[in-house]
Amino acid sequence: MVNKIRPFIPLIILYGFTVYLLSRVLLTDIALMRQHYIGLILLGIATASFIFKYPTGHLTTGLILFIGTFGKASFTPTVQTFGIKFIFSIDFSWHYLLLLILYVILNHKDLPTWLKIAFADNKPDQEK
Repeated sequence: MVNKIRPFIPLIILYGFTVYLLSRVLLTDIALMRQHYIGLILLGIATASFIFKYPTGHLTTGLILFIGTFGKASFTPTVQTFGIKFIFSIDFSWHYLLLLILYVILNHKDLPTWLKIAFADNKPDQEK
């Protein structure tokens, strides 16, 4: 039972963040920003991916967390990032970075299999 739920934990946490975000938007004067719209659209894509092609949904969840790590998608009312500046600036969102690390820890054994299934060429062999 736990092994069946384990791959979904990061997505369930994202849904929790989304419920919190939408409740704050509806009950206070907080407005959605571009990062929120991107996050909500990507969450819809991940949900549809789970319905139509299971491994692609897991990979889409990882992609959402990767995009969120760099502050381009957000599921929380405030968009918080910290930056590292050398020649150019790189911004990170710490809670999505932690979720991405959790995602990799929980799914490290299944990721190669999901990649093979998601990117498999399902075309029949052509005769030569």
